[in-house]
Amino acid sequence: MNQSFYIRARRTLLHAIEAFAREREEQEAAGGRFVESAVMSAVPPRGLASPMLLGGCHAEDFMPTARALKLDARPFSTEIGRASAVKMSRSVMIKGMEALVSECLLTARHYGVEREVLDSLSDTMPLEDWDKFARYMLSRSLLHGKRRAEEMQEAARTVAEAGVAPVMSEGIVERQLANAALGRAPGVDPKGLLGALLDAMLAAGEAPGAGEASDEKVPGSAA
Repeated sequence: MNQSFYIRARRTLLHAIEAFAREREEQEAAGGRFVESAVMSAVPPRGLASPMLLGGCHAEDFMPTARALKLDARPFSTEIGRASAVKMSRSVMIKGMEALVSECLLTARHYGVEREVLDSLSDTMPLEDWDKFARYMLSRSLLHGKRRAEEMQEAARTVAEAGVAPVMSEGIVERQLANAALGRAPGVDPKGLLGALLDAMLAAGEAPGAGEASDEKVPGSAA
């Protein structure tokens, strides 16, 4: 019997469940089996070895194929939608960290205190290398901010569907859009050293609240 493997990350949870139900019916009517998947990390550099959560009543059946393809996948739930709920909830944290790092360090660099801020963060939340972590967070947003804003718009709707006000999620959308615009600005090298990168972003016109003036638009958002 054929097996169908779908990855869905850019839908609201309720819409995903509805769409999955329709696709599952179509696939099973054609003799296939439907498996939900949520990719739980950036795909580069691991590619097919990126961790995935599988959902649906055929998730366990898919594991021999997953192992043959060298996928880092594991069955998570027989209920469609739970794997996507993990993905959406995680997105608020990961993309929110990128937004917070950007706004925090741009402000600190403007006032010439980013070293003290990073040292304090290292003391409060120990990481092996806060400079490296901060540069990585900035580069992800500068390079992929528009797509990440689109994903966060869907995550914000998912948050609202849970009965939680998407206060942070909506702000993350704006910051990701602002960073996407900065990522295309002359002189901004997402792979540059942290200090030089912050300076270039500030020189390109960034300032606290600059996301409000961004001309970027997320597809489906209000003009």
